[in-house]
Amino acid sequence: MTFFDIQADAAAAAAAVSRGGVATSMQGLVASSDLVIVAVRPQHVEAVLTEMASMLGERLLVSVAAGVTLARLRATLPAEASVARVMPNIAAALGLGVFLTVRGTTGNRFAEIDRLFGLCGRVVELDEELFDAATAVAGCMPGMLGRSSPASPLPESGTGSAPESPASSPCTVCTVRRPSSPGRAIQLRSSMRRRRRVG
Repeated sequence: MTFFDIQADAAAAAAAVSRGGVATSMQGLVASSDLVIVAVRPQHVEAVLTEMASMLGERLLVSVAAGVTLARLRATLPAEASVARVMPNIAAALGLGVFLTVRGTTGNRFAEIDRLFGLCGRVVELDEELFDAATAVAGCMPGMLGRSSPASPLPESGTGSAPESPASSPCTVCTVRRPSSPGRAIQLRSSMRRRRRVG
């Protein structure tokens, strides 16, 4: 994996964790990649895509920017671009994540995205119209646990916006399932505390 960030120390930190490399420019990042993941704040997406659009070629592009639709992504890219959306949750840091995905324009190449993110958890493919509701289910662990009673089955928490959605149970079960060891649960809590301090 290769990382680029306008803050060089952030890219270096990510590379150190994953034993990856650091690109010194956006051009260098795209040139060294088969698949490009755009992980920036939603208000910065267009600027980033505009900069890389002419270099993307046949590379897959995956956006993890919250709330940025496929239409908004494609508006800044060449018509032939292969684009998908993915939204992970915090448990991905332990390999227990839920990765909500919208196939977008990737066609048969979506399998490459499925394999990549499947290394860190479960990949759940959705229609984009269900994406926001499913993100709430997979990302709001305290709320999910609060609903876990015989009178309010946990998987039903995902059915308010999509009553027949097959993603409801996978999202809730994977989000709260028991870690393989107490140490991993402690590690997850520590990670959440660090994120709150940084945020």
